[in-house]
Amino acid sequence: MGYTTDPDNEEYGPWCYTTDPDNEEYGPWCYTTDPDNEEYGPWCYTTDPDNEEYGPWCYTTDPDNEEYGPWCYTTDPDNEEYGPWCYTTDPNNEEYGPWCYTTDPNNEEYGPWCYTTDPDNEGVWSMVLYN
Repeated sequence: MGYTTDPDNEEYGPWCYTTDPDNEEYGPWCYTTDPDNEEYGPWCYTTDPDNEEYGPWCYTTDPDNEEYGPWCYTTDPDNEEYGPWCYTTDPNNEEYGPWCYTTDPNNEEYGPWCYTTDPDNEGVWSMVLYN
């Protein structure tokens, strides 16, 4: 089982979703919902952590995952502040709040590509895409 959003329509593409824990074709760079997957868990989208090209990116909602934490998706494994590519659901994250997803490469406050569900933050509560 696979799902791809590859705009170039390459076979299986670079963005794969699979629920098959034994699927060697898609590899460890897939999102898995396998509850018995101890390496990545049922909560993690990641590349191979040893793959320097893609890096150890992980989104997890596992509150006990100390390595990646319960709130962060980042494409910069060296970014200690979670940086401009972080989606967080941590209600105690004062810098980004629990509502904001941004891919702003200039790391402006909440960036031009910000999605938030915070009803009190009317200034950035919709998705805006700037090229």
